[in-house]
Amino acid sequence: GVVSGPFTTHWDADNGTVRLAGSSSNSITSFSMNQGTLELAKTGGAKALNMAAGEFGSSGGTVRWLEDNQFTNANTIKNTGGLTLDLNGHTDTLGRIYGNGRLAITLGGGTLSFAGSASDPVIWNHWDGVPSVTQTVSGPGTINLTTSGDFNPGNTPDASGIDLDISAFITAGPAVPSVSFGLLREPRSSIWGVTRLSSATGNTYVKDTEVARTATLVVANTSGSATGTGNVYVGNTSASALNSILAGNGILVPGAGNAVYVQNKGALSPGFGPTDAEKIDTLTVDGDVVFQAGSFFDVEHDGTGSDLLAVSGALDISGATLNLTDLGGGETA
Repeated sequence: GVVSGPFTTHWDADNGTVRLAGSSSNSITSFSMNQGTLELAKTGGAKALNMAAGEFGSSGGTVRWLEDNQFTNANTIKNTGGLTLDLNGHTDTLGRIYGNGRLAITLGGGTLSFAGSASDPVIWNHWDGVPSVTQTVSGPGTINLTTSGDFNPGNTPDASGIDLDISAFITAGPAVPSVSFGLLREPRSSIWGVTRLSSATGNTYVKDTEVARTATLVVANTSGSATGTGNVYVGNTSASALNSILAGNGILVPGAGNAVYVQNKGALSPGFGPTDAEKIDTLTVDGDVVFQAGSFFDVEHDGTGSDLLAVSGALDISGATLNLTDLGGGETA
């Protein structure tokens, strides 16, 4: 059947399931849900959530795709609770996601595209001041940035940040102004909190990445480039900048003419993990690395080994302060 009219549809189920099916598009102003499961199953190109420029609001629950392309491309999701988006191997396009709720995106081999504009950037965020909120984008699958919108997961006006794990593959073309992991509308990419880029094959976006404020970026790919082919900036040239860290055991390939710049109050720290064994590792840069004034190179070691930075291009450490941490069994000079 079809739901049609200039009104808001509200789904409130006690862990129940409702399915929007059929071969004709629904036409509503907006949709909201706060629990249960909403299954999207329109066929033949019909839209389950055809809201024109309307908004999908959620304070909890799961949205599960059973067919492709169930949203109108411009639709926004406002997440104020614990929302799960289960693409279930399907494909769809959203305008943006925003709000202060916990968010989990499970792609299951599917593709979620974003079509935000420069004035309405693609973003999901956490700004309620509650620390240790974890948000995840689970692959296999692809996050595809299709138009001119910034990509800013994890924007946090407060200093608490979020933990964000992206194991999906992020791709974007030249039309996207920035691929940003944090600060809204920055000219480069930005990260607050702890963000882990764990796609094994890296990512292909072509914009710069900035690790700013109190951010930590952990790269964990085994091939490709974790941060695409742009410059990587860690820290800030401002004297008031907060400490920022680039860490992990992954690979960065900045591309021809680009480099990894560790700036004022920025730190490069190979390895990153809860145990001592995981803290000691090798970070690889296939390109140039420049430590500018006020930067830090953090190295941990024990009786058997130490962190390593493997650089295939030019290495300038003239501005760095070396911080050595003894994890036991070694000596710190």
